[in-house]
Amino acid sequence: MTGTAQPFRAPQLRAARPDAGTVDAEITVAALASRVAGELHQLAGLALGLQDALSASGVARKAPDEALAGLQAIDRITQNLGDLSRLLAALAGQLTPSPTIATPPLADGLILRDLAHRLFGMDVAAVEPPGAGGVTQTNEPAPSGEVSWF
Repeated sequence: MTGTAQPFRAPQLRAARPDAGTVDAEITVAALASRVAGELHQLAGLALGLQDALSASGVARKAPDEALAGLQAIDRITQNLGDLSRLLAALAGQLTPSPTIATPPLADGLILRDLAHRLFGMDVAAVEPPGAGGVTQTNEPAPSGEVSWF
């Protein structure tokens, strides 16, 4: 976390984002791979920002040695997210012609409504998990708009 990480390069995305309010019953595998690549790219950028913020705040200088390995894991997460983004962007470019797949079975497993909308154009209310709303205290990621306590 010394700020010497290589700069993150954005993948070249081909597929457009769904328009607001649309519901796609099917999506091409190439478009889905491209959209997931974009999401991974955004997450890599967030992880890099977190890494930079922690470095700037001096957390690493104040942390016990045992915690430094955990802090260093942020760099590994950033690099893995970047590589996965580039891999899926390249895969999307190789899938021509691309078969289509049904979106509802894929979207049903997602907890984050806004992610389902960005990936599949699903109505965000349609993929909200039962009992959503409030605060979660589990190891599962919090649904969109909820707070996950550590």
